[in-house]
Amino acid sequence: MKTLSSLLLALVLALPPLSASFASQIDLEATMKKMKFEVSQAYKAQDMATFSNHIDSFSQLVSDAKRYSFPAERKEVSLEGLNKVEQAVDLIQQDIAAGELDKAKQHLKTIDDLRKEYHKKNKPSVWQKFFG
Repeated sequence: MKTLSSLLLALVLALPPLSASFASQIDLEATMKKMKFEVSQAYKAQDMATFSNHIDSFSQLVSDAKRYSFPAERKEVSLEGLNKVEQAVDLIQQDIAAGELDKAKQHLKTIDDLRKEYHKKNKPSVWQKFFG
């Protein structure tokens, strides 16, 4: 019995480091590709249920991306962009609740514009690569 309780204690103590290491194990590139796919599929959706499913998946991927361990020089800008995307998703979910598919789809353009803007902000120019 003592061995079992020692084992359980060791397991409980090991859990926080495991969850912390999950953030560093996120494949951000794959997550971003999945996000783009979900937005693309949401654009193509012809009914609210399909659209809503893609937005739910997209929202979860945004949450996953926020747990990524961004480099210090990119962290603030990256999280700012992801927070703005979450705000757009909130507007989409309001439109879904109101049954307004066309209006919800219009907010997807905002998400696409944010993607372009923040990818540009995080991508160093050729000059920055050479001259730091």
